[in-house]
Amino acid sequence: KHKANAEVALELAKAVSAMLVSDDVNKVRLAKLGACRLTIELMKAHNDDAAILETCCKLIVEFGNGKFAQLLEDDFRKQEERREMKSRSMKRRALTPSRIAAMSPAAAASAVKALEEADAKDRAYKERAMHAQEEVKQEQLNQKAALPLSSISEKKFEARSESKRERSDAKKFEIPEQGAVWDNRLELCKVGACEALARLLQYLVKVPHNQSMLLSRATSTLLPSIFEDEDVVVAACGAIASLAAEPSCAKLFAKDGQISRSLSTLLLHTDRWPLVTASMWAMINLCADSRSGNRERLGPYAIEHLCKLLTDLTARHEELAHIDGFHRLVEYTVWALLNMLIATPANQTRVRALDKEELVEELSNSTWAKAGVKDKLRQIVKALDS
Repeated sequence: KHKANAEVALELAKAVSAMLVSDDVNKVRLAKLGACRLTIELMKAHNDDAAILETCCKLIVEFGNGKFAQLLEDDFRKQEERREMKSRSMKRRALTPSRIAAMSPAAAASAVKALEEADAKDRAYKERAMHAQEEVKQEQLNQKAALPLSSISEKKFEARSESKRERSDAKKFEIPEQGAVWDNRLELCKVGACEALARLLQYLVKVPHNQSMLLSRATSTLLPSIFEDEDVVVAACGAIASLAAEPSCAKLFAKDGQISRSLSTLLLHTDRWPLVTASMWAMINLCADSRSGNRERLGPYAIEHLCKLLTDLTARHEELAHIDGFHRLVEYTVWALLNMLIATPANQTRVRALDKEELVEELSNSTWAKAGVKDKLRQIVKALDS
């Protein structure tokens, strides 16, 4: 009843946010009791209040089930590592001793070297995984050792009491069921989060809703006034990225071509790395599912800007490498470009039509890049040359 009051609305959003931090049970409980719908209603009621909009966008991210939102990037990296490990395993099986023996001396030496490098990468991956498991176990042991026996008994008693209280509280509320698995992101989509975020980003970035408009026509003189509030834009991109990681939500975003134009416009802000990085993180998740249609939506607007940005970053790496966030920005640019190129012939044709000689030259000489990024750069060069 007080949601029209901006001061009350902001404090309410902050209170919900505090309930969500590090508490997976509350994330589902609050969502089932209508907090997702309330978040979207607050965004619509206070669409001119930067503080409320930023807090609500962050709430959408925090509503991710379990630790999904926090571990989103880590999970993506792990998937990439597993995919690379599988690729190395397939190459290793293909290079049998009989095939190596049939090769020329130079080719055989190269094949043996490739096998050794693959083995070294696999060992490093397994060592990192074992080290991470040992750290988790050690942390659990340290926490247990820090508690006296009496305290441990008290904790068990408190846990049993808390469980009884939760069962009692559950009986007081009618909690709607959504099926066997409740997903807060689906609930957010159901109450209009995707549409609200698309409209918010269009308002903030101020891109005309014109299907035929080419972003390359935008000049540098227009950029300073092209968006309203950088923090809100970054928070909105984070919320889009969190929802887009769910395939059903990604398909909803694909229905509105305006979000593609808004995200692509942010790539023009090459001097504002937080904006560009946030935009590309949203693009990466939007394009993660090939069936969503976002690769085709983003391709006409984003590919040219991604190629130009990657050319600029690689050409100026000596000048920029010491700045915090440079390698992350390069990595995100490569991920976003690869996601749009993979299994999308139309986007591959667009890339080949660009003036790409400088980009191919810079990528071919990118010895400074990190190991994981180098492999992706080689894939981009292959796509550009084919």
